Parts: sequence; C-alpha cells; structure tokens
Amino acid sequence: MRVAFIDDDPNELKILHTYFNDLTDPSTISIDDFSSGEEFLSRFTAGLYDLVVLDIFMGDLTGVDVARKIRETDHNVRLVFCTTSNDFASESYEVAACSKFWKISFCFSSSMPIPSSCTEK
Repeated sequence: MRVAFIDDDPNELKILHTYFNDLTDPSTISIDDFSSGEEFLSRFTAGLYDLVVLDIFMGDLTGVDVARKIRETDHNVRLVFCTTSNDFASESYEVAACSKFWKISFCFSSSMPIPSSCTEK
C-alpha cells in the first residue's frame, strides 16, 4: 500500500508514522511525507497513492483544497483528514473522505483502528 502523509508539523508526521507502524505491517506499506499541500501536488499523479492522510490547516492550501485538487484526477484514492477542528467537516464529504481523525487522539492512544474502508481495496 502506498501512503502519503501531508502535514506542516514534523512532530505530527512522526506521530502518524508511529500510529501506522503500530497498527499495520510496516513491510506492506510505503509512506511518503510532505510538509505542504503544494509540495505534495507538485509530485502527485493519479493512481500513485492508495491512501492520503491530510492535515486541514496548512500554509496557503488547506487539506480540503489539496483534496479537491486530488479529486480532479483521482477518484479512487482514499482520503483521511487528520485535524484538531470540526471546521471544514462538510467539505470532507464533498471530496468523499473515508475518515477523519482527531490529532489529539494520536497523542494519547495509538489503539484507534484505521477504518477498513481506508485500508482495504
């Protein structure tokens, strides 16, 4: 499985790696990190990733902006928002996100399962 993490906070990227490594077999996943939506979009092509985990509040492009750009060419990739806010909740439905995680949950527990709709083909 090819996964992209997009977050402008390096500590949050580390937490995401820990979370995914605890809940999956790391040998079956390839993860690429991106520190901004712009960086991700400059390298993105449709079909490259199975799952994209996006922070919502980042620099010039929000995670929702990035998700909209993704959906212009890739309707199959699974999108997950990782955030600290309910802002943009309705927009997550617009881009057919399969899940939303609260960042605070990563700090206290890595036992929250990754929804199967995000990891199964």
